Amino acid sequence: MRRIAWGVLLAGVAGGMVVLADLAWTWVRFGPHVTGLAEADPRRTAFMARRARQGRPPVDHRWVPLDSLPRPVVCAVVAAENARFFQHGTLDWVNQRAMLSRVLRGDFARGGSGIAQQLARNLFLTPDRTVRRKLREYVLAYKISHGLTKERQLELYLNMVEWGEGIWGVAAGSEHHFGRPVDALTPTETVLLAN
Repeated sequence: MRRIAWGVLLAGVAGGMVVLADLAWTWVRFGPHVTGLAEADPRRTAFMARRARQGRPPVDHRWVPLDSLPRPVVCAVVAAENARFFQHGTLDWVNQRAMLSRVLRGDFARGGSGIAQQLARNLFLTPDRTVRRKLREYVLAYKISHGLTKERQLELYLNMVEWGEGIWGVAAGSEHHFGRPVDALTPTETVLLAN
């Protein structure tokens, strides 16, 4: 019995070390890329690259500086995606607790990722729903939250996240869904686009 307990303990320690090594590798591998985002606009994301490998390259992608986007659009997106974005650090712990509660009940239909987490996932990771991806997402969200201003995170999110099949960025999403530039959206269209 004692031999089994030691075996389980050693397997747990070895498994924990593998996880920590993977997270350290994630930090080192993507750290310079996150740092570079403070000044340079990325050309594409891991999600864009994945879709291109699947034979589905971007249909449309437009970059609009944050200060050129209408305030109602920015506010609607923040309200829909991460209402406490400007009040919390890396994670919105209220959201994380709610997500954990749903997962423990077997409800995997909805995530609980904030803007920094979604940005980390879209820029560097995959859409796979695995524990490994989620842990790596937390590490990169921490790096993003501590390396970029909230405004820069929001600008990247609004320009690099998919707003429909092959439609990247809120400006392209506005044109695709409503046939008009983002600054010409009605209040109703703004809310619909954000959700």
